[in-house]
Amino acid sequence: NVTLANNTCTLDNAGAGLYNAAGDSVLTNCILYYNAANGEEQDERDQIAGSLGGVSVTYSCIDNLDIFGDPDFFNTPNPPLFVSEEADDYCLNNTDCGSDCASPAIDLGLDSAIGESLDLKKHTRKVNLRTGDNDVDMGPIETQNASGSPCG
Repeated sequence: NVTLANNTCTLDNAGAGLYNAAGDSVLTNCILYYNAANGEEQDERDQIAGSLGGVSVTYSCIDNLDIFGDPDFFNTPNPPLFVSEEADDYCLNNTDCGSDCASPAIDLGLDSAIGESLDLKKHTRKVNLRTGDNDVDMGPIETQNASGSPCG
């Protein structure tokens, strides 16, 4: 449960969000968005690159989703709709603002991948704001309220 956003690197398609040099990396319930290699977002490799054979990404929100776009991975290419990435506020827009601005990453994570009962801000995890089987949000910060301040 991490958010890797607004990072840059100077090489093309070099994983400004994550570069896996060797070995295995497992990402679950993560957000990789708005990362840019060589100055601009072009494709999924700006988010994740390197030795991809050892990378597993599931239940995550990935900009320019391609390689990890198989439906069995439960990933979404939709923007996470942060409260304000310009102000480094990576809370997810809550559900009361309507379908145009509510984050698609709310309640779409894999509940069983959460070991901690608290999020990065020390708030409760698994706050169910939408109907469905999953309660946990993608990323490290759980949306606490359907209205008002989403991060509690």
